[in-house]
Amino acid sequence: MTSRRTITCLVLVLSLLEAAPSGTGANAERLPESDLGSNLPMNCDLCWTPSLKETDPNRLPTVKPRRPRRPPDSRPRRIPKEGYHLAPDKKPSSSLFLPHSQRRHNSGLISAHQITVIDGDTIRIGAERIRLRGIDAPELSEPNGWAATQRLRDLLGAGSIQLIPRGRDVYDRVVADVFVNGQNVAELLKHEGLAKSR
Repeated sequence: MTSRRTITCLVLVLSLLEAAPSGTGANAERLPESDLGSNLPMNCDLCWTPSLKETDPNRLPTVKPRRPRRPPDSRPRRIPKEGYHLAPDKKPSSSLFLPHSQRRHNSGLISAHQITVIDGDTIRIGAERIRLRGIDAPELSEPNGWAATQRLRDLLGAGSIQLIPRGRDVYDRVVADVFVNGQNVAELLKHEGLAKSR
């Protein structure tokens, strides 16, 4: 049975070969010349690819140049998790609790000149915004907003400042306890009625 099928297939193939026209491309005709002005050798207009010589000189580059790196000192500084080091040897010194005039200069301490008061419960040290933990002071546009801001500025200028970071809030500010001369600034503002508990 298989030999009969094989013979039938061979007969079909031979009959198809005899019916085909002789010579390859006997009925093919040459395509007309393209009027697109290409200087490439003549092929069909659908299968040519431009060479490097044929690219437009006004074309923008396809590779985006690398952005130059920022200098390391221009990046915003982050407060370390363990807080600011109060002295170069990382030990609290007794000079923290001395009046500002009696303290000797120490670059590890935070001075009032490094701090900018934004409002009654937010300060800035360099590029880092710091929110006082546990209080909510009125905004500058609300009643007592300017008074709370000015009082915080006065408190921070009154003595030695210690900052203990506790985490971050939803606005990516550092939430911290701030102490001036050993007293919690947030508690002082609450006691004076310029802020309320959060």
